[in-house]
Amino acid sequence: MSDLVLEINELVKEFELKVVLLSELEEQELFTKLKINFGFDYNKLFIWQMALNFIDIEYESDEWQEIWCKNLDGFNDNIYICISDETLYPWKIYFGPKDMILNIICELPFFEYFIFDGDMEKVIFDTHHNFFRIITI
Repeated sequence: MSDLVLEINELVKEFELKVVLLSELEEQELFTKLKINFGFDYNKLFIWQMALNFIDIEYESDEWQEIWCKNLDGFNDNIYICISDETLYPWKIYFGPKDMILNIICELPFFEYFIFDGDMEKVIFDTHHNFFRIITI
């Protein structure tokens, strides 16, 4: 388990966040569905680079949270966050309420991740280039 995942696990306990780390089987099922819906190639480091149907939204360090929240309006109340952090697949996935996922991101900034919900119609990547890539079906 990566240091970042261990840090997230500590935050979840410390702040009593209702966020769970999924099992490997649950993660695999989600990765399969994401691949079917979006055509992601998990052999690539940045799976968002090959997307066909997307928009990019640049942000400054002081405005990312407002943009993040605005773009999650159409998501379910509970979301998944996949901790990619510039490493190759496989990655760990957490599930929980949007506000609690946001707490994790605020406490541990500067890592790469992507978020999606159970509908899997849209995936939002926070990239190392300070922009969100929003990919839709």
